[in-house]
Amino acid sequence: MWSKFGDNHHGAVLGFSVTGEGTIVTESEVRPVRYSSEPAVVGDRRVWLEHAMGIAPIDLSDIAERIIYTKAVELGDEREWRCWRRAESAEGSASRYDLFPFRASELTSLYLGRDMAEGDRDKLLRVVARQVAHAQVWQALPASDSDSIEFIRFG
Repeated sequence: MWSKFGDNHHGAVLGFSVTGEGTIVTESEVRPVRYSSEPAVVGDRRVWLEHAMGIAPIDLSDIAERIIYTKAVELGDEREWRCWRRAESAEGSASRYDLFPFRASELTSLYLGRDMAEGDRDKLLRVVARQVAHAQVWQALPASDSDSIEFIRFG
């Protein structure tokens, strides 16, 4: 995942806790991705015919949820979890998502990319020290087999 989503090992990943009182995101909104050799089923012929004939509406949130939480089985080694909630502003607007704000107490870890620039790493470490000193910081390093990475606790 680092090569695709972590700016080719130059970025960082944030780890959050979704337990406890008053968290912005609930545990029910955070779920593991389902890896499948088949695409997500978004309704059978009957469902679509009833919708087209005006008999029954289609639950677009249910369809979106199935698509969002399903990925190709070939990507299963990612072991990804996702958080999704229908954006309040999505109906009738160009906005298709809302960003989830979070409290400093919810940030539990920071994973630094293997090839992150030293200046970027130092800036992040200063922010962590000032604002989220409780968070654990991990640094990615090449693993001994050189085809993967491993993380060591920073500091």
